[in-house]
Amino acid sequence: MMPCRRLSLMDYITVSVVCLVLSISAAFRVFGIDRDHNSYFDYYYNPESKYGDRFEPAFRLIITTMSNLSFDYMVFLFIVAFFSLLLKFVIIWKLCRDRWFWVVFYSLAIYPLHEMTQLRSAISLGFVYYSSYLIQERKYLMSAVGFLGAASFHYSAFLFGLYAIFSPLLRYSRYMGLLMIGIVAVTGIALNSYGLEYMPAVLASYYEFEGGSIDRAKPISSRPLALGVVLILGFAYLKKLSDSAKFWYYQSWLGIVIYLSHPDIPIVAFRFIEATMMSYFFWVSSLPTRIKVLAMSILFTYAIYFFYSIMYITPFFE
Repeated sequence: MMPCRRLSLMDYITVSVVCLVLSISAAFRVFGIDRDHNSYFDYYYNPESKYGDRFEPAFRLIITTMSNLSFDYMVFLFIVAFFSLLLKFVIIWKLCRDRWFWVVFYSLAIYPLHEMTQLRSAISLGFVYYSSYLIQERKYLMSAVGFLGAASFHYSAFLFGLYAIFSPLLRYSRYMGLLMIGIVAVTGIALNSYGLEYMPAVLASYYEFEGGSIDRAKPISSRPLALGVVLILGFAYLKKLSDSAKFWYYQSWLGIVIYLSHPDIPIVAFRFIEATMMSYFFWVSSLPTRIKVLAMSILFTYAIYFFYSIMYITPFFE
């Protein structure tokens, strides 16, 4: 990751055009209709829909407001996608050396999951990542407001906020990072083992939403293997990373540790490993050149395989 750069007018125009193209694609659902579509569509035109109980307050407010103003559903999809992407891509342009590589990676491996499917997560993570960037800029009050805004779109943002609170400890020793990872792993294993009995309503709703079937989180699969190898490469060169890059490095660990420790709670496992994938953008480019190229090659191979898989092997869209 390079030092934060001031964006020029041309940078902002470029970012806006990229976001515009992807947002129009999201509004027209160019990949097809995803499994989340019905719940969002039904609630948009029928606020009394049973799906409303699943949505966080800020997301319900946006839907209600736009629906009452008689905006078409496609306009709603466009606005959610555009602001989600804008928050993320601005910091990619500010912080990443290899920004076009990461734009392509995002388009293949993250965009189909978020802007094309999980709308609440998409806009929530826009706030999460921008708020995390504000921490690096030491704008703590604005960051706190951003994390609260993120949680109002998806409650999972609270975990990112909690990580941000304790992240200054990472500056003292890499063992603090390992300790944080260990605490998350132990907590996750305990929740996976004993928390199921306390989450029947949530899980029942999720399984119904997914059509009655959802895979367990498998440790031996393309995503955790690819991300795990890249994390190991990063650990070998951790001393070469700046304090700012280490913040993103350990945030990357959160996703894979939560994924591996929650095999029986896929609603948690899949969401967090997906949510932390963008964290890799902000530290992988800081690795020594040969290791960086290797890590980026692994990630790009995964992204191509993932995109091909959801389009043709196990279609994600109809």
